[in-house]
Amino acid sequence: MQFKIGFLAAIVLLVNAVFAQLIPFDFDDKTIKSVMEAAMHSDKEEGKKILYQEDAPDYRSNGEENSPQSLFDHLPRDPALSTFLDILMQVDDILQLVNDPYAEPKFTLFAPTNTAFKAYISNSDNRANLYSEDGFKNFLLCHIVPHGKYSIKDLKKAKKLETATSGRSISVQYSWITGITLDKKAKVDTNFIEAMNGIAYKIDHVLEQAK
Repeated sequence: MQFKIGFLAAIVLLVNAVFAQLIPFDFDDKTIKSVMEAAMHSDKEEGKKILYQEDAPDYRSNGEENSPQSLFDHLPRDPALSTFLDILMQVDDILQLVNDPYAEPKFTLFAPTNTAFKAYISNSDNRANLYSEDGFKNFLLCHIVPHGKYSIKDLKKAKKLETATSGRSISVQYSWITGITLDKKAKVDTNFIEAMNGIAYKIDHVLEQAK
C-alpha cells in the first residue's frame, strides 16, 4: 500500500515538473490576488443571475407528489421574467396571492419581460414612478385582472379588462394579423402559463399605472 502511494506521488511530481518546463508560469503575489478577485467577481455575477432554482424543493409540498401548483411555482422557470419576479418578491401581499394555489377568485396576470422593463425604465419619469413609495405595488396591481382566468379565446373577445387598481382598466385589441394587444402597444404572448390559481401572459411593454 505504501509502495503504491509513493509511486503515485512520484508520478504526480514528474507530471508537474514536465508542465513546469513546458509552461513556465511565474505567479507572484500580485498575479495570484488578481486571479482570485476575478474568480470571486465571476461567482458574484453568476449569483445575481440565479435567483430561482427550478429543482429546489417546494416548501409547501412536504415531499408529496402532485401537490397543488401556483403561478409562482411556474413563473420562475422563464428567465425572461426575472425582473418581474424581483419586483413581485418585494410586495408580500401580492406575492402571497400569486403563491397561493387555492386563491379565490382566480385571476389573470400580465407579466412584462426583461426587455420591456429595460425600455420602460430608460425613461427617468417612469423609473422615478416605479421606485417611488408603493411604486412596486401599484405597478403589480395594474398588471392583475382579479376576477377570472382569461383564456386566449376570452381575450380575443374582450374590449376592456378591469385591473386590481381601482379605476384602471386595460383596453384590448385583437386582429388575426397582429394578435392580441393591450392598451394599443403591449403584445400578448399566447404561450400562456397556467396554474391552479390563475393564468399569466408575457407582454412586451409595461402597462402604465394610470390611464
